[in-house]
Amino acid sequence: MIRTRLTAATLPVLAMIAVTAYAGGQPVNYGPVELGQIETACFLVCFGTNCSSSGTISSLNVSPPFFVRGIRVGDQADEANLCNNTPGLTTPATLPRAIDDGEFLVFDVDLVPTTLGTFDRPLSINNNPPSFDLMTSVNSVSGCAPGPTANCLSDDRFKVRTKWRTTFGTRGAAPVVQTAGTDDSGLFYFFNQDNWEVLLKVLNACNTPAPRFWVFAAATTNVEYTITVVDTEEQVAKSYFKPQGPPAPAITDTNAFATCP
Repeated sequence: MIRTRLTAATLPVLAMIAVTAYAGGQPVNYGPVELGQIETACFLVCFGTNCSSSGTISSLNVSPPFFVRGIRVGDQADEANLCNNTPGLTTPATLPRAIDDGEFLVFDVDLVPTTLGTFDRPLSINNNPPSFDLMTSVNSVSGCAPGPTANCLSDDRFKVRTKWRTTFGTRGAAPVVQTAGTDDSGLFYFFNQDNWEVLLKVLNACNTPAPRFWVFAAATTNVEYTITVVDTEEQVAKSYFKPQGPPAPAITDTNAFATCP
């Protein structure tokens, strides 16, 4: 959990606490991750000393492979648990959002790595100098071994993972339905193994005029989720994000992977 307080006297200049700051903002290192491996960090922001002032958060800006997700508001009295998925402590929010005395804006920053390399990205609040530096190194995938939250398709060439999040910040990696699936398709559930949520297929269309591997998916949920699909032979990844609220649209990506054969 990372905490920042916006000073009331010089809004919206940032005053850093909780960890040592340096030029560019507080360092937040996600550490090394694998291509397509989604990770999340939780951040808290309030105004003034001891959250004793009010103000408005109009924007939280960061660039890929980092994405702001799951914005919500909670009280200072519950500060220690606002990132712990404790029921009833936060209220869903969108930006711009006014933050009252004694309130925190709580937000998650997902790391969704779809390219290899070392990344250092500033996150700015209200378009001001960076408040946080988000860092990671993305490593290659060493094949695909089926696991509780990893589906391996097309002769184990493609590694598929899904991460979900509810309105109130509860989140998790979607387990694979182990009792169903084929070489080309797999199923995931979020909350209950008897309640399947996402069907995803990787189809070999290498014999078409535009040779590709296609990615098709369908889901029966209005919960937020992110899917990553990695071609482990070519070290290429795609991600698909569905926001909280609306019904899930179908994915029919016939241009997904130009990595035939």
